[in-house]
Amino acid sequence: IEQIMRDSMNDADMRNLHNFVESSIASDHEIVKRIRELALQATNGILGPDDREFIQTEVNQLLAQINMNARFSQFNKVPVIPELTTETLGLDKINIIRDPEGAIGLTDSALKVLTVKRVMQGVKANILTIRIEGKSYYYLNLQAAESRITDYDMAEGISELVKQSVLIKTRYGLLVKGD
Repeated sequence: IEQIMRDSMNDADMRNLHNFVESSIASDHEIVKRIRELALQATNGILGPDDREFIQTEVNQLLAQINMNARFSQFNKVPVIPELTTETLGLDKINIIRDPEGAIGLTDSALKVLTVKRVMQGVKANILTIRIEGKSYYYLNLQAAESRITDYDMAEGISELVKQSVLIKTRYGLLVKGD
């Protein structure tokens, strides 16, 4: 029973890790969606070069945040998404001023990568949740079975005690009518 409890606790810790990783990736996902929105705004033809420079400034800050997330998102002091940098996502080449359409393509590619990684973390967390619940049911069933065995043994013991008492009284002629 103790092993089941330890396994469940370990599975819960792993599930928490996967949930944290998924939320870290979700943060990057939202940032990339914002960059895509900004790139779309830059393609509308109304904005001039100065406006696109302001947009690029915001994009640069958002890209810096993705790199910070990769560096500082940690679970028990272990980085959980160190590989999800702007370079590995292909976002380091974004230039809203010169190529807003290209920026949209780059963000679409990055969003696909992030979506797959998020889904995989969610799947792992769901599998662990199912394992934890299964172990909980196993533990409850084990406890119920143990309780039934204990209850059965007690009833059997009482029955045997009464039987022995009757046999002893009968043997010594102590069993009297009405007793």
